[in-house]
Amino acid sequence: HSVKDHVTAFRMIQADRLDMMVFDEFAGKYFLNEHPEFLDSIAFSESPYSQVKLYLMASKLYPGNAELLEQFNANLEILADNGFLDHLAAKYDIPRDLFLP
Repeated sequence: HSVKDHVTAFRMIQADRLDMMVFDEFAGKYFLNEHPEFLDSIAFSESPYSQVKLYLMASKLYPGNAELLEQFNANLEILADNGFLDHLAAKYDIPRDLFLP
């Protein structure tokens, strides 16, 4: 099935018109936090469908690409050192190792 948005997909599950869907765990948890009316209709699988890490990449043709990546990594390290990433991980129930290697 193809649906126009997440709300439609969750409504289809509630109405037994859809049995399952693949959804990013953290986006799903955020969505359910924003739409608690669906909480009684949804269960997460015990094991993930897949696991992927995301990386920031910059084109070699982009002016200042190396500096951009250095600045991003430096700021990410600051966020790790000052506890902000731990705060985010706890707040959104995200494993910290998804933020940093």
